[in-house]
Amino acid sequence: MTSWQGAIERTVTGLGYELVDTERTAGGLLRVTIDRLPGDPGGEFVTVDDCEKVTRQLQHVLEVEDCAYARLEVSSPGLDRPLKKPADYERFAGSAIELTLKLAFQGRKKYSGVLQPRPEGEGWRIVFNDGKTDQALDFSLDEVREARLVPVIDFKGRRAAAAKPAADAAAPRVQLTLFVYGRTTRSQRAVNNLHAICRPLEDPEILVVDVLEDPEAADREKVVATPTLIRRLPPPVRRVVGDLSDREQVLAGLGLRYLDAPSPTSGCAPCPIPTWSCPSCPPTWAGSTSSSRAGSPRGAPRSWPAPPGRPRPSWPRSTWPRASARPGSPACS
Repeated sequence: MTSWQGAIERTVTGLGYELVDTERTAGGLLRVTIDRLPGDPGGEFVTVDDCEKVTRQLQHVLEVEDCAYARLEVSSPGLDRPLKKPADYERFAGSAIELTLKLAFQGRKKYSGVLQPRPEGEGWRIVFNDGKTDQALDFSLDEVREARLVPVIDFKGRRAAAAKPAADAAAPRVQLTLFVYGRTTRSQRAVNNLHAICRPLEDPEILVVDVLEDPEAADREKVVATPTLIRRLPPPVRRVVGDLSDREQVLAGLGLRYLDAPSPTSGCAPCPIPTWSCPSCPPTWAGSTSSSRAGSPRGAPRSWPAPPGRPRPSWPRSTWPRASARPGSPACS
């Protein structure tokens, strides 16, 4: 380890973070990857404020160490965090990983499965399925070219328990799959936006698929552009294409809503008009906005589905409420 690498590690650990990796490129870029320590009371995921704090401190340290660089980049390890040190393997034992060996074993270098310690002694084991049965491959760290976590988003923590109340077991779980093309800026932006959009949802099941590493999955889902987000559960299947920067459009396209949003069948008391069609009430329920409803009042949300068991209301034009009307006014009484 060089002097500047040691200085970076001392600085990052001194600030209460874990140094995941350091990298220098030919263009003068110095990239530092940090992560939170297990059990950090500040949370599990690295934030922009964390990166900014480490960047400010490293700028002073690297100047003292006379380390020349053109640009300093401090970032989180991402959902597919690399496993570099023995401590990384101990921390993420039991997690799904993608393993690449230096030398092929039986004509194969890449494996995807669950990381486990070897029960016989030192070393590690990956348990994977070959399409027929579960197989186990023992390996040492010297044989590993690269190992990364499988990018599965779990907003209750990487190692959270899956326990649920019995009442929630029968409820349809939201299942989303995001297809991205490589580890580009656009792909990372889509993952970050999906992270922000889905955080308020009730325990969503989300998988990120890189079409470069798994083109068969993209073919099965007929993905023709990236990023593409597909909602498989609850049915019907819906998809949204883009970097997911517009939260309202994403929720509308997927037919999702947050749990704290009012029900679309409830009116804004004392206004009797349901919130999905009343122009005086804020549109709090996310539905499809792909087409406009013919004859809808000005300012009303478009293409809101009628509540089950209730006909879609239609009023004569002369009785439409004005956009400036408020509950209790003549237009809403």
